[in-house]
Amino acid sequence: MLYRFLVFGASWFPGSDKLFHIIFGAFASFAADLFTDNPILVFREAVNIGLAKELWDIGRSGKVAKENLLDQSFTMLGGLLYVTFRFYIL
Repeated sequence: MLYRFLVFGASWFPGSDKLFHIIFGAFASFAADLFTDNPILVFREAVNIGLAKELWDIGRSGKVAKENLLDQSFTMLGGLLYVTFRFYIL
């Protein structure tokens, strides 16, 4: 159920790529982790890359949609999950 929700979305939850945003946020944090051991900087890269992507989407569509904010949130979640597991659990 959760997988279907994250991949295909729901009628009240716009967009169908939330799982991909989580994965991309984690990958952005992993790439930053190759260059620094500071968890704040690692998480910040997921925020920055997600923000740049959403600003690109807003520029293409000409409006800010709820989907842009949700996509940014899920990208940040991916970065946060990576930082949590990498620095605080493992």
